Amino acid sequence: MSSENENLAKSKSLVWLYSGIGVVLSFVILVVLNLIISTSIPMKLDLTEDKVHTLSKGTKDLLSELDTPVVMSFFVSKDKDNMPPELIPFTKRVESLLKQYERGANKKSIEIERIDPSPDSEAEDRAKLNNLQEIPGRMNEPAYLGLTVTCLDRKSTIPFIHPQREQMLEYDISRAIVEVTRENSPKVGIISALPVQGGPAAPFPQPGQGQQNRPWQFYTQLKRDYDPDPTEFGSNLIDLGMDVEEIPEDMDVVLLIHPAGISDQAQFALDQFLLSGGQVIAFLDSFSAVAAQSQPQRPQFGGAPQAPGIPTSSNMSKLLSAWGVSFESNQVLADRAYETAQSQTSSNPA
Repeated sequence: MSSENENLAKSKSLVWLYSGIGVVLSFVILVVLNLIISTSIPMKLDLTEDKVHTLSKGTKDLLSELDTPVVMSFFVSKDKDNMPPELIPFTKRVESLLKQYERGANKKSIEIERIDPSPDSEAEDRAKLNNLQEIPGRMNEPAYLGLTVTCLDRKSTIPFIHPQREQMLEYDISRAIVEVTRENSPKVGIISALPVQGGPAAPFPQPGQGQQNRPWQFYTQLKRDYDPDPTEFGSNLIDLGMDVEEIPEDMDVVLLIHPAGISDQAQFALDQFLLSGGQVIAFLDSFSAVAAQSQPQRPQFGGAPQAPGIPTSSNMSKLLSAWGVSFESNQVLADRAYETAQSQTSSNPA
C-alpha cells in the first residue's frame, strides 16, 4: 500500500514538473517565434475599423512599379514637452504608415528620412524653405509635423499632416508619389452645362447667391493633379464645350458632367472618340439641383419672359441607346453606410 502511495506521489510530482516545464517551454517558443518574425518578416496587425494603417491595393501596385528612387522627408519635432500632447501618438501612427511604404516599395526605391526641426537649427530652416506649417508648441516654440516627397528634381509637400485627415493620409501620400514620379500627365477633356470651372454666377441667381462662382472642389483637385503648371505647350485640362465638333486625338479621357443641352455634333464627336479607343466618364442627372437654381423666376406684373436657364435633366438618350446603356431617371442608388454630413457650400457642391 505504501509503495502505491509513493508511486502516486511520484506521478503527481512528475505531472507538476512536466506542466511547469511545458509552460516554460511554451513561453520560450513564443518569445523565439516573435523574435524570428519581428526580425525577418516585418509585420503589423491592423485592428482599426477602417484599416487606416493597411496599404490599399492601389498603393501596393503603385509601389511595385516604382523604378526611380523617392525620398520621403518626415519633419516631426522630437521635443515632447513642446509638441502638443494630442499629436504625439498620432506621429507614431504616421511613422508606422511611412515604414509600410518603405517596406512595400519595389527594390527599396523609397527612403524615409526623419528630420527633427528643432528651434534655430538647419533642420528648421529646411522646414521653412519647404513651406511647412508651424504648429504652436507648449513651450512657446514652433513645432512641425509635415512631409516632403522628392524624386529627382520634383517635390510635393504636405505642409501639415492633420489628424483629422488620418483616414485620407494614405491617399495624400500616394498622390504625392504620383505627382513626383509621373512622366506625362493625361489629357482630360470636360463637357458640362454647369459652371464647374467657376466664373460668372447663374443667369438668374436666387436671393442670397453671390455673383461669382468658385471652381467646384473636384475641378480644383483635377487642376492640382493634372494641370498644376500649364505652359506654352498647352493645358492638360481642357474645356471642350457643349458644341465640340471633334475630340482631339491626344485626349485620354472625357468627363461628361450633366451635359444638358449638348449638341448633336458633340454627341457624334463623343461617339467617334469612343470608337477610336477613347474613354468617357459620364455623370448624368435626371434632376440637377444646381441647374434648377439657374431657372428664371416667374415675371411679375406682366414683365417680359426671361431666357431659360440650364436644363435640369441630362439623360443623353440617343447616345446611351447606341452604347447599350440604360438610364433609370426615377431611381437613386446610394450606400447609407458611407453617408457623410456635409456643411453648406456656396455654388461648388462637389
